[in-house]
Amino acid sequence: MPEHQNIEFKQNWHDDYLKWVCGFANAQGGVIFIGKDDNGNVVNVADYKKLMVKATSFVKEKGKITNNEYQHLNKTTERTASRDLSDLVKKQVFKSSGMKGAGAFYTLLNE
Repeated sequence: MPEHQNIEFKQNWHDDYLKWVCGFANAQGGVIFIGKDDNGNVVNVADYKKLMVKATSFVKEKGKITNNEYQHLNKTTERTASRDLSDLVKKQVFKSSGMKGAGAFYTLLNE
């Protein structure tokens, strides 16, 4: 997913990014991803690999992980869990059950 008029990647948070938030609010809306470089790669998120390892270990032990389980495991929001899990699918670590909503879960791709 490349940057465009409604998507902006920022490697770190700076208060001057509030102008982007206002710009999106006054236009058609948009999303600012903090912790991603201009190519959409995760950067400057020191705990990202630790979160990925925790999630992978959980799946190895339990066989699968849901968004809700990921949230509790990593003390994060539903939206962040969704993005993280989607990223793990994109990186070919997990595969999605293909279900949406409460029945959705993720398993290891190679198992």
